Amino acid sequence: MKKSVFVMICAMVFMLGLGACTKPPVTPPPEDDSGLSFPKRAPLTTGQKWTEGDVKYPSALWTEVPAYAEDDALIPLEDGLEAVTGIFYDSPIAWNGKKTKIAAYYGFPKGASAEKKVPGIVLVHGGLGTAYPDWVKLWNDQGFAAIAMDTEGGQPLPDITMNTGKHNERNQYAYTASSPDPDFTAGPTNTGYAHADGPLEGQWMYHATSAVILANTLLRSFPQVDETRVGVTGISWGGIISSIVAGYDDRFAFCMPVYGSVGLTGTGNGNDFGTVHDGSDNPAKARALWDTTAPIEASDMPILWLNSNKDYAFPLKAMSDNYLKSKYASFTVKNSLSHGQTQGADIGELFCFARAVAGIDAQWVQITQDPTPETPVIKWRAGKDSTVERVNVYYTTAAKADKDAVYQSETFLPDADGGATVTYPENATFCYVSVVFNNNLYVSSALAKM
Repeated sequence: MKKSVFVMICAMVFMLGLGACTKPPVTPPPEDDSGLSFPKRAPLTTGQKWTEGDVKYPSALWTEVPAYAEDDALIPLEDGLEAVTGIFYDSPIAWNGKKTKIAAYYGFPKGASAEKKVPGIVLVHGGLGTAYPDWVKLWNDQGFAAIAMDTEGGQPLPDITMNTGKHNERNQYAYTASSPDPDFTAGPTNTGYAHADGPLEGQWMYHATSAVILANTLLRSFPQVDETRVGVTGISWGGIISSIVAGYDDRFAFCMPVYGSVGLTGTGNGNDFGTVHDGSDNPAKARALWDTTAPIEASDMPILWLNSNKDYAFPLKAMSDNYLKSKYASFTVKNSLSHGQTQGADIGELFCFARAVAGIDAQWVQITQDPTPETPVIKWRAGKDSTVERVNVYYTTAAKADKDAVYQSETFLPDADGGATVTYPENATFCYVSVVFNNNLYVSSALAKM
C-alpha cells in the first residue's frame, strides 16, 4: 500500500508552512504584477539589528565606510578578470592589539553607473578558502556588483581562481618585519569556535562576521550600487557566517546560505558539522553566541536556504529547520550536490532567487504551505517568467536523514490548478517535495519525518 499525498502549493510568499505546521504562514500582499510576493521591509537600520544576545558589534561597521586601497599583489592574472579590482580594506576590529586589514576583490557589471545603478552581492567563501576574483565576475555577469573578501586573515595569490584556491594563509600585513603598515595586522585564521570563552575580539567568528558587515558597507557606498538591493551568499563556513550576519545586518536585501547554516546543535546524525561546537573551550557558550537561530527568526529578510540531500558536512535537517523558522524563506535541496567552492558558487537557483528579489526578472517559484504526514497539502505560486515542469518526491527508507541516507524519487505532473497529487511508499522514513521549473531549477518543501 502507498500513502497518498495531495501536493498543492498555494499563492503567497515564499513563506512556508512548517514541516509540522507549527506556525501560521506569513503572507505579505503582492506589490506588483510579477506573480511573486516579497515582504515590505522596515527602513534599513544603521546599526546592529539583533541586540538581545551577547554578540555586540561597534556601530562603525555600519556608519563608517572603511578605508581601502588597491594593491598590485592582488591584480588578477586570469584572462577575463581585468575589470575586477583587488584591494585591502581596514577593519576597526583589533587582533593582537592592532586594527586589521582584509583582502578583497570587487567589480561591477558593464554599464553600471551612478545614473544606472545595479544590485549588489557580498560573497563569503568557505573554510580554507579566500577571496575569489572569478566569483566576483560570475555575479557581475548576472548583473550584480559584487565583493568577495578573505575572512581568515589570508591573501589570494595573483593566479587565484575558485578551481585553484591558491592563496597565502597569512596576508602581507601579518608579518611585522615586512608589513607595509606596522599599525595594522591580519585578522585571525579560522579556528572555528575554539576561543568562545574569551573576549569577542579574540574569536575568529567575530572577525569573520565583522568583515562581511564591513564589505556590505563598502559595496553599498559605491555610486554604481543600489543600496536597497544588496544581498549576501556564503558557502560552507561562509554559509554559517552569512546566516549569522543576516540576523545582525538587516541592510541586506536577501541572504543565500549554501550548505552551512545556524541551528546545527543536535541535528548532526553523522554529518561532520553536527557537533562543530564541541571542540570549543566552552561549547555551551559557543552555541549560545553563534548557533542560535533567534536573530534570523526575528528577521524579515528573504532567505534562500540551499543544501544537498547528501552533504557530508552539514545536516539537511538543520537547514530544513532554519527554513521553517525564517519568516520569509525558500528552500532548495539539490540531489547529490557535491560540496565545494565551485560547486556551491555556480548554482542556477542562487542567480534566479537573487534576480527575483532584486526585481530583474520573476523566474522564481514560492512555496506557501509544505506537505506533512498529517496535512499532505502543498501549493506554489510561480513568477510570471516561470514555468513549472514537474514535481519530484524524494524519499529515503534510512533510519536517519544523514549523509549516508539514499534518496529515491518519483515524478508527477502538475495539475491544471497549480497542484499535484503524489504518493509515498509506506516504508518511507523521511521525504521532501521539489517543484521543478524553468529548465531544471528546484524549490523544495521542508524535510518531513514520515
